[in-house]
Amino acid sequence: MTEQGFYADTYAALAGRSENLNKLKSLGLPLGQPCRQGSTAVHMAASMGRIEALEWFKNNQVDLHSPDEDNVTPFLVAAKAGQPEVVKYLLQDRPECISDCQISDGSTALILATVLKHDVTAQILLERNADYLQQDVFGFAALELDQGISKLIPGLQIGEYSQKRDRQRAVIDDLLQTLHDTDTIRTSRYETEKLVLKLVSARKGSAHLWGV
Repeated sequence: MTEQGFYADTYAALAGRSENLNKLKSLGLPLGQPCRQGSTAVHMAASMGRIEALEWFKNNQVDLHSPDEDNVTPFLVAAKAGQPEVVKYLLQDRPECISDCQISDGSTALILATVLKHDVTAQILLERNADYLQQDVFGFAALELDQGISKLIPGLQIGEYSQKRDRQRAVIDDLLQTLHDTDTIRTSRYETEKLVLKLVSARKGSAHLWGV
């Protein structure tokens, strides 16, 4: 490990050179170990678009989807960095990674790609049925954060979406009022609302809520 906390395989992954990784393996170095920041060489390779390095890690039984302490997976890193080819590669390796989300704010790959204006990456995610209605911990879905992605969603009617959003909000408001009136958890309405929004956004397959 260097003084900066990086392992040698991290540098090799950034360079995207499989021959360098082979040399490190021949030296018996522990490949795929996290650096001080919690990211692994796989995270670094995903961020930089180094598919050759990712293929090398896969062939050498290194997990391509291992998360850091905030549950940020290499797939999320690739979406955030706007690396569409890496996103496709990792989805092909593990299709269910499309549901990955950060612990800190509940951001999905589609939310990250949308907020950062990575339209090509967002298009790939939508083509693979990413849930554009799944919310982060603040109650926002990708479509709300940037309605510009609506043009990427075939047949989407913004008016219909808004009506469903209003119905969901009404359900949440009723639940909040019930919790507040009963005072069963003895906390402020603000804190209760944050809790409920976190519970709602944490639910996988949350799209069924929109048809309430």
